[in-house]
Amino acid sequence: MKNLLMINTMNSQIRMRLEDLYIELDAVNRMTENQVVSLYNCDYKQEVVNLIQEDIALAEKELRDYEDDEFETERDNLCRSLGISRYC
Repeated sequence: MKNLLMINTMNSQIRMRLEDLYIELDAVNRMTENQVVSLYNCDYKQEVVNLIQEDIALAEKELRDYEDDEFETERDNLCRSLGISRYC
């Protein structure tokens, strides 16, 4: 079982990473094709957009997973405090 502090820390780190990815995506979308190709050393702007969008999807999934773990921990603690079994 994961420590609640660790879950909150990871949750916070993932949220910051997600925010950075959205900022980067916005910046890339505002750039010209040539600026993106030069800055990211790629062939097409769309390649970079796709990669950032994939990273966003992964970060969002990871965030959901950590939030689910956090709720599980809260449920476990609630049952323990009430003196009841978590699972029947």
